[in-house]
Amino acid sequence: MLLATLLVGAGALAPAPALRPVQPPALGRAVIVQRRTTTPLMQEELAAWQRPARLAIAATWASAIVYVAAASPGGSAEAAARDTELIISALDPTSDLNPIFFCVFNALGIMPGVYAATLLPGARQNKPVPPATIATSFALGFGGLAPYLALREARPSATAEDLGPVARYVTESKLFCAAPLLAGSLALAFKLATIGDFDGALGGYAELFATSRLVHVSSLDLIVLSLFFFEPAREDMCRRGWWAADGGAPTSAERARLLAFCALPVIGPALYLLLRPELPSVDEM
Repeated sequence: MLLATLLVGAGALAPAPALRPVQPPALGRAVIVQRRTTTPLMQEELAAWQRPARLAIAATWASAIVYVAAASPGGSAEAAARDTELIISALDPTSDLNPIFFCVFNALGIMPGVYAATLLPGARQNKPVPPATIATSFALGFGGLAPYLALREARPSATAEDLGPVARYVTESKLFCAAPLLAGSLALAFKLATIGDFDGALGGYAELFATSRLVHVSSLDLIVLSLFFFEPAREDMCRRGWWAADGGAPTSAERARLLAFCALPVIGPALYLLLRPELPSVDEM
């Protein structure tokens, strides 16, 4: 405002020819250009962990720790013993365990594999959380994965030569990783779809959810893992040419593709692994 006032005052004191409105539009254009060029720069300076999705992951992780310790059901020794029996039953396909929880529990063996296959291409020498933390998700679910998921460095580009041995020979393989995970997810979906007395199974599951810490926490864990899959999937799509590179705005088709893979829990993420393109080689970059 002070600069504008001085310019107007100077114009008023100048001879008549100087009253031609040339300088103010130029000043206005300069301000507009400056704003348009500084906004993207400010966005680029935003650290990966400061992005809204990463902050949401961190907040969910912290809240989950407090909730499980203070408010989740089944904290007694007797309840813990029943949870151990539930785990044994969940590993036996012929058991009479509630079929809905059977599917939930075994889906928690699929989603960590999906996350590992999605995160490992950008995990080499990542920091500050060691990439080995990814493996803890097979035992701890979101509780073990969240620190790496929230704090890792962004790696929107990677080549096949950047892969470690596990990623190169296992998680990038359609045969050894994507196909088995998709087959497992479809088998669980089939078991859900063929439940004879679904209302009875749902009632039994609701009772377990209200009384068993294992069932309660496992169910919430699967929900959270499904909800946050879009974040590493988007970065992995960028590595493979399925998402806008260099911070550009994604197209409607790219957004729709991401939504399609994330909309159907477990099956959608596993299908993504099967259909995603291979990473480019150094020569293709």
